[in-house]
Amino acid sequence: MPSHTKGEWNPQLIRIGELLSKKIGIEFKPQLLKRIKEVKKQHECKFEERVKNVLDSLEWTEPLRFQRIMVIDDVKTTGLNLLEAKKILSNSCRMFAFVLGINYSPKDNKDKRIRDIKDNQNVDEIIEFQDT
Repeated sequence: MPSHTKGEWNPQLIRIGELLSKKIGIEFKPQLLKRIKEVKKQHECKFEERVKNVLDSLEWTEPLRFQRIMVIDDVKTTGLNLLEAKKILSNSCRMFAFVLGINYSPKDNKDKRIRDIKDNQNVDEIIEFQDT
């Protein structure tokens, strides 16, 4: 997932993509998805603003010839960036998302937030890692 700044990517996410693709034996295509317009950081917007913020802000950098695409994102606040990426994905492709963190406020019920994400955003599995 590109950063909120037009034409930029998070170098740490690119490194994670390199390591993950090597580990599971898949082709790594960095910067396949790009931001074509500047957007605000999602966590700084109210929900209505978030929807407008990401609308038409992404495009694939080349025609997709792959059957499956994995998109790596650092934080899932609402999932709108992932939904926007999926919206512009060819019907012949299936997108998988690997998200490092889920954003929720301390006043949220974490279990309810996870249930809401699974129920409303077509998420199959959430794996929680605990600090050791």
